[in-house]
Amino acid sequence: RSPVPPPGMDSGGASGAGAQRVRVVVRVRPALGGSEAGSEEAVTVDPGASRVQVLAPGQGVALDNGTGFVAKAVARVFEFDACLGPAASQADVFKACKIAEMVDAALEGFAVTVFAFGQTGAGKTHTISGSQGAMRSGDGLVASAMRYAYDSMA
Repeated sequence: RSPVPPPGMDSGGASGAGAQRVRVVVRVRPALGGSEAGSEEAVTVDPGASRVQVLAPGQGVALDNGTGFVAKAVARVFEFDACLGPAASQADVFKACKIAEMVDAALEGFAVTVFAFGQTGAGKTHTISGSQGAMRSGDGLVASAMRYAYDSMA
């Protein structure tokens, strides 16, 4: 028998009214110690509105980074399907990315993909694989998705 599409997916491919689309979820990692400590935050997250504000060098707002040097920056705002700040847990990421829905769709026979993109040190491996030596609460998306899949089949 052919699989029944999960809610929100159209069996007619990507062109139907209920077709699933690419979702973009942004996770901003906590600032590292050292040079970033005490400086003005370049990226701020508004999770409720799914917006990220980035301060880029330019002609705008004057910022004092604590060194006596005043720089000018332009605030740019970007909107995404979901935004997670530095305090977000792995469980928050699992929920925001709708991994459970994607696993359900995969178990019904649909192809699904999750990937992390970002510069070196942005937290891709931590998000996908989890904290080294962590159990459950620090598990990444792969371990959490596998656990969800096994629990769903039981």
